[in-house]
Amino acid sequence: MNAEISHLNPAAAKAVKRVKLHLPLAGAASPKLSAAKTRESMEKQHIINQITTADTAIVNEDFDTLMAIYTDDAMLVIEPGRIASGKADIRKAFERIAVYFRNGLQVTQKGMEVLQAGDTALVLANTVISAPNLPETTRQATYTFRRNADGIWLCCIDNSYGHQIITV
Repeated sequence: MNAEISHLNPAAAKAVKRVKLHLPLAGAASPKLSAAKTRESMEKQHIINQITTADTAIVNEDFDTLMAIYTDDAMLVIEPGRIASGKADIRKAFERIAVYFRNGLQVTQKGMEVLQAGDTALVLANTVISAPNLPETTRQATYTFRRNADGIWLCCIDNSYGHQIITV
């Protein structure tokens, strides 16, 4: 009998052993918690993949692929003070942006944090952009994603300017 329970009567010692067999080790994740963490990690990765797909679509001027990543009622901050609402206006904005940047806009992310609550996720990102007429610039972007009925994460707010849109 273990020294730590040897002082108990035999029935109590047996009960303690039975309880110990069903408790997780200190610091070990329970199977439910581990599965939840895995699911959360997969959800975040899906959102990051959507952003990577969007960046590639912007660079390649593949506006059909890009529009598939937005909700129908999405909004895009074109620049502080200018907003495009809905997929049709967002597409037109990206077509004009491509021309403005001489069809050479480059977009990448250097660090992202995904904060998820249910079917909504806020993404904080260091978005790096450059173009033939724009030196490399890092923006602290904010993106909001919503999970649709099919479980797909779509962008509903695209704000690559982040807090720069605040005017005080």
